[in-house]
Amino acid sequence: MAVNPLAVQLIDAFEKDQNPSAYFPKLSRSAIAEGLRARVDNPNLINQGDTSLCGSAAVVTALAKTRVVDYVKAVIELYNFGAAEIRKMGSGSGNSWYIAPGKDVRNYKPSPKTAEVDWIIMASIRDSENWLLDYEKESNDASAITRGATVADWLRKAGYAEVIDKTNNVFSKDVEELQQAADLYKKDYQVCLLIDTNALNGKTSFISYPKHWVILASDIDYVPFMRMEVYSWGEKLILPKQKMELVSFVRYFYGFVAAKY
Repeated sequence: MAVNPLAVQLIDAFEKDQNPSAYFPKLSRSAIAEGLRARVDNPNLINQGDTSLCGSAAVVTALAKTRVVDYVKAVIELYNFGAAEIRKMGSGSGNSWYIAPGKDVRNYKPSPKTAEVDWIIMASIRDSENWLLDYEKESNDASAITRGATVADWLRKAGYAEVIDKTNNVFSKDVEELQQAADLYKKDYQVCLLIDTNALNGKTSFISYPKHWVILASDIDYVPFMRMEVYSWGEKLILPKQKMELVSFVRYFYGFVAAKY
């Protein structure tokens, strides 16, 4: 994939400014510029690290893949001004997604496992949209849980014209929804799967819960066992990790959100 020249120009100009951020004083301009360059080249490097921001990570990755200039602008605006607007395609003034994190997020220093370039936009999205609880730090799991309806809403706000939400936060989904996710992936939708991490970690459990978002990165094979490639934590992984037939896998599958411009 060719690197967008405008995105590169924006990063170069951002890095040349030697002033530290008045809004994110604990984050490094040079680290964010370096991270932006890497993610413009490969958006799948976006990584929630030790945070519970997998829902935000999925949305940010989709944005970086399909509208890389908007992604770069959002990160730069957050660092320089403490807020950002992601403008919908073809929209005029006032028709955009406004992201403005609170003071706690802006003054937090993420752990080394979470890149600053990822933290600044993922935590800002979560904090801006979390009307009940502030997302203040990496370990604040309760306020970072992202439901399917929320991921779908974020994608709509980011300007995706077609957004399909087939998630359930209580009951696992069936083969029909999994096949629909596979079909939409073949039609160039960005497909985010909601799963129980046990399937990703090679574990089995009697009771299953929706715990994690991953990004579908391949067709889905069913015979003789389930197999697909997904992105999570900045790398390509095999799902499920263990040999598992379709009827067993769907116990760990809680649906998907798919989006396309």
